[in-house]
Amino acid sequence: MTSAQPDAPRFSIITIGRNDLAGLKVAAQSIASQTCQDLEWIVSDGASTDGSVEWLESANLAYLDFISEPDNGIQDAYNKGIARATGEILVFINSGDMFASDETLALVDQDQKMRGWSWAYGAMNVVDGERNVIDVNNWRNFSTWQLRMGLHSIGHQSAFFTHALVSKVGLYRSEVGVQSDQDFMLRAADLAEPAYIDAVLALLETGGVSSGLAPDAFVRKAQMIRQMDDRLLWGSALADSLLTSVLAATKRVRHRIWLMRGGGTS
Repeated sequence: MTSAQPDAPRFSIITIGRNDLAGLKVAAQSIASQTCQDLEWIVSDGASTDGSVEWLESANLAYLDFISEPDNGIQDAYNKGIARATGEILVFINSGDMFASDETLALVDQDQKMRGWSWAYGAMNVVDGERNVIDVNNWRNFSTWQLRMGLHSIGHQSAFFTHALVSKVGLYRSEVGVQSDQDFMLRAADLAEPAYIDAVLALLETGGVSSGLAPDAFVRKAQMIRQMDDRLLWGSALADSLLTSVLAATKRVRHRIWLMRGGGTS
């Protein structure tokens, strides 16, 4: 990872994508509309063939830095973006993702300067193709234990990490699959507790990799992370497995109740 320099941009926005030109333009528009333009936009493209590369080449954006080549999955793409980042604060906004408002980066900038956090997160709205809010990811009272058990998750689109912390956390791990962002945050939480920014910071349009996961998927993936890191509950594989089964069943029941009530914001 490139070291942050005295004249480094305030933000490094890392975007990954492959064959999603429409989504890339959505992210680009959201970034271009930010009132805080002290930033660099790093695009890690997985060798797209849909015109994305040509669009990036012709975008004529002074803050754009991109690479387009085959990768070994989304974690590898993230890591390539991290390696090129020079900004003081990193955030991962994929193709199709958006900041919640034109003032999002300005808000985060002011909050970090005021409170001096190493990483922070806020709320994230899940929206449909018409930008209607259909769900809300908003976890105010952070708990490392609950994150480690898969009871809560943080949208990576609404999480911001200082360059100094990322250099200690390390890279995304491919072994944990689609929950690699939560694994990344767990390792960040081992180093510093996050600050909570009481605002919606990002919008996630349905249809991404995580959208089709079963309601208990994060609980099961969290168990795998605990096993990999030898952090089983009470040091017992049996106890950890039993509690995981209970939590997974609870998540499924809560999800069915949520669907019966018509879904919607929570």
